[in-house]
Amino acid sequence: MKLFVTSILLSAFMLLTATQSASGRPNKGDCLQFTEEAPSQEIIIRRFPQFNIQLKIPANYNSLLLQRGEVLVTDAGTYKYLQCLQNNPQGLGKGTFGIIISDANKVEAQYRNLNQRLISKSADDVRFIVYSDDLGYIALRIRHPQGETEIRLDGDYAPATQEDLRRQIRELLNINKDLGVISF
Repeated sequence: MKLFVTSILLSAFMLLTATQSASGRPNKGDCLQFTEEAPSQEIIIRRFPQFNIQLKIPANYNSLLLQRGEVLVTDAGTYKYLQCLQNNPQGLGKGTFGIIISDANKVEAQYRNLNQRLISKSADDVRFIVYSDDLGYIALRIRHPQGETEIRLDGDYAPATQEDLRRQIRELLNINKDLGVISF
């Protein structure tokens, strides 16, 4: 009888410890609580000297250095979600949205020599929309004295329709309006 009571108490203690430690750990779905947040009305200028550019972005947007040396600029909710995933690798995933800034010379080889549509040309820089024939890749490329910088939309799939293509081009052209080249 004494052995039976001891085993019951030991089992209850182990069960209590297991449920307490499980509740102390982040739930795999906890990262999904962070959703996209609307851009604030306040606009700031954020400099990205490693790419020789500066962008006007909503004040509540954040930038995140990616492993490939690229920078993701995204809303505050997506930023919190990505931080949560970093701290909880078992967290459930979802898509992210934002813009990716990269050194155009480090872009994958198949995306280096693409079709180009000139947007603007000045003494400081030349700007193009670059795209693949199948429209699976579309980006804004800026050629400046320090090299080339590329900006593409993150989270968007290849445009499936002409309207999707027009929307992506409009978004890239809007980014272009808010972009300045930093000269040294």
